[in-house]
Amino acid sequence: METKRLEPGVLDLFVRYNWPGNIRELEATLHRAIVMSNDETVTRGDFYGLFAEIGGMAADHTPIPLPASLLKPVIGKIEITGEVYDDVISSVDRQLIERALESSGGRIREAARRLGLARNTLKAKIQKYNIAVRD
Repeated sequence: METKRLEPGVLDLFVRYNWPGNIRELEATLHRAIVMSNDETVTRGDFYGLFAEIGGMAADHTPIPLPASLLKPVIGKIEITGEVYDDVISSVDRQLIERALESSGGRIREAARRLGLARNTLKAKIQKYNIAVRD
């Protein structure tokens, strides 16, 4: 396995994040970013959804920009139609909801708060996407 470096500022994000899953979440997050990173340096952008809460804010309410280039390579190669738009939006929506539920321990009210949604809106989306929520 190749050696990768962390961009300055990434460790600061790690320190400020609450880590509800403790060391296992930290380990899994770092592993995922290393695998997904295309460069020898792992950047803040490689953690695109981790530190986001309401409107792309870290736990201490510091803004974390979502890289605009995240979907650009894919979107640049597909024909844009209403169906494609719906598929992409639904896919991203579902992944964000699943991540919010995971990071909130399955608590719908907390996941809704993190996503900036009303609880009933989140419940409707959970049903729409057939997302399993643990009791």
